[in-house]
Amino acid sequence: MQSLKKEKGVVMIAAIMTVLFIALLSTAMLKQSLATSRHQQNSVRGEKAVQLAEAGIDIALTEISWEGDGIDNNFDGTIDEPEESDGIANDGLGGGTYATTIVDFGDGSYDINSTGIYHGINRTVQVSATLFEFPDTPGAITLVNEPGVDGTAVNFSGNAMTISGNDTNPDGTAGTGTNMPGIAVFDDSSVSDIQSALKFPDNVVGDGGDPSVVNVSTTSTMTLDEIFKAAERFRSIADKYYPQETNKIDNAQFGTSANPQVTVIGDQLSISGSSFGSGVLVIDGDLEIKGNFTFEGLIIVTGRGNMKFGNLSAAGNTNIYGSVLIGVPSDTSLADDLDIRGNIDIWYSEQTLNAARAMLGTALKKPAIVSWRRVLANE
Repeated sequence: MQSLKKEKGVVMIAAIMTVLFIALLSTAMLKQSLATSRHQQNSVRGEKAVQLAEAGIDIALTEISWEGDGIDNNFDGTIDEPEESDGIANDGLGGGTYATTIVDFGDGSYDINSTGIYHGINRTVQVSATLFEFPDTPGAITLVNEPGVDGTAVNFSGNAMTISGNDTNPDGTAGTGTNMPGIAVFDDSSVSDIQSALKFPDNVVGDGGDPSVVNVSTTSTMTLDEIFKAAERFRSIADKYYPQETNKIDNAQFGTSANPQVTVIGDQLSISGSSFGSGVLVIDGDLEIKGNFTFEGLIIVTGRGNMKFGNLSAAGNTNIYGSVLIGVPSDTSLADDLDIRGNIDIWYSEQTLNAARAMLGTALKKPAIVSWRRVLANE
């Protein structure tokens, strides 16, 4: 009988232990489930907080677009002083809020800090942005070296070329704008190099000398870095982009006078036949023009390739009304930074440059994000 009682006691103890184990296991599993649920809930709330913060960023960028050159802190229609902080807040957006501040440094650059809050979860997004300005065009042709690098390698072998900084409309009539140098550079060595290379110096006319080759380092803010930045920004808003390694186009059409456009060439391009363009043409590689080519507006050559106007037949003509910016990186492997042959006419034209600016309109007012980072806040 005692043995039976002992066995029952052991069984009871085992049962109690089993129940306790199951209870402990269930409790642990419940805690784990609750923790997982809470983590998932916080994760969802965190993502919503990020979305709220990004909504604040979008609102801030829109306000910068409206004002263009400053921030209206009081929303009274008046641009406030640079470097002031502009606060934007929104309540009740999907059960959450955001608070955004803008710091305007007065030079077209901005820092934006936006915090989204959703059911106690904070997420902060920090952005640096910059407004894009139409590049400075100090000459009919402008060659921009790297800082500290003097001298320019050029080849002028055409006897029927004209490079004129005198403001000229695309119909050939004199413009009413300011006359510029025919060729603008940023050091005296480049002036000497180009003047020595000119076989027909009387063909380069404009402000500041005969031939009109001028060091504009004291009057122009253009730099090689600015050329690269302009090329990248134009790439982001391009109407046509040619990224392929090699392109050959007959009778190219890069916009019209009535409908200018932004065209970006990511690598090599060879144009032949009768071609026309208007607006902005960015060349981030090699450009070879054979045949008849007319362009109205701004041409940018980053210098990471080569701009070469090929030998033209007697019937072929190249006419550019506007301005040509050419970057000259020191690590280029090119024999010449600029190679002009044949019947080439390049006329500075304020009319066509203004048409390009007008075409870009809102794009010039839209700030570009140059850096973005997310800052984790409290859980």
